[in-house]
Amino acid sequence: MLASLADPALGVPVEGAELAAALRKATERSAKAVRERRVPEWEAVRETVAYWDSEESGSHAVTAEGATEAIPAPVTDPVVREGAGLLLEALEEFSRSLDAPVTSDPPATSDPPVTSDQPVNPDRPVNPQAPAP
Repeated sequence: MLASLADPALGVPVEGAELAAALRKATERSAKAVRERRVPEWEAVRETVAYWDSEESGSHAVTAEGATEAIPAPVTDPVVREGAGLLLEALEEFSRSLDAPVTSDPPATSDPPVTSDQPVNPDRPVNPQAPAP
């Protein structure tokens, strides 16, 4: 099941702690995957976020030893829920970008290439260390 973390000062579960634990483990594995030129996977993070919407969230379970164990309640804070969804989306986009085929063509831009005969935009930031035009 999911790891349960608690605020040591209060002795109560911290909302979203399961996500923090899943992220910690997933980022460690994903950093290793990137170093090994593999695409990182975020399944544990995805499962944690999906678990918040499941019916068993917030109930109790019986362990193999017969003890009753509280299953962490779903996260109710909308900021935490929305932030977790956005973070998961960004992590998955990162993995998709690493999985994209490499091309030798430069990315297409809508801006024309800058040449020395084009006028300089006076409203544009200027590098003070650049040679004068």
